[in-house]
Amino acid sequence: MTTEQWMILGNFGQVASAIFTFLGVLVSLYMSFRALKEVHIDRKLNRAPYLAFVPGGQRLPIDFEMLSKDEQIEEKVDKIENPTWIGIKTENGIVTHKYHGLKNYGLGPAIQARVTWIPEQIWAGAKNFLITKDELLERKYSKVLNTIPASPGHILPGQEASFFRIPTFIVRDFEKIINRVSGIIEIRYMDLFKEEHLTRQKFHIFTGYKGTQPYIHFTFSDIQFEE
Repeated sequence: MTTEQWMILGNFGQVASAIFTFLGVLVSLYMSFRALKEVHIDRKLNRAPYLAFVPGGQRLPIDFEMLSKDEQIEEKVDKIENPTWIGIKTENGIVTHKYHGLKNYGLGPAIQARVTWIPEQIWAGAKNFLITKDELLERKYSKVLNTIPASPGHILPGQEASFFRIPTFIVRDFEKIINRVSGIIEIRYMDLFKEEHLTRQKFHIFTGYKGTQPYIHFTFSDIQFEE
């Protein structure tokens, strides 16, 4: 081979070597990035809370409190005979019963836990109907009035929280005609890094207004995972 051909081969070798070196750097960077990402994910999982209600049912006694005349006018129910507020039974003004079972199944603490009741279908007497998006904007169905903070609001891994207030669409069932509600309960909370988390779970509510011991019965079932 001539000197010129040897020079061409030498240049080609240098180029090939540079390319392989560059590819090696890229692979190394990719592996490093992947390792860091896995470490970050692992850390998040190790510190991530996961809240959900323990599946099953629980029954609580309830009380009825007559609306005052001013409240009847304000709520526009002054034409209804004996309208009442509905709430968990109290003793000397203190709530002694709570619905419970909001458990932290994760590895990290949950901060500022609260739930929002979203009704989807209501049975009232012999009738039942679906709640439309427009109806969800009404006061008694609104997310604002049906959001309830957990007690305690900060839930450590393996621990549970409870609630002292029932959904507003039951509280404002002034005619006492609702006997069943099905829908979704949204459970919102933060981790230690202030990242928001959301669990959506099916619920069923049954009421027993008549009799000497009126009650409300909560059942929590399937978790709704994102598709």
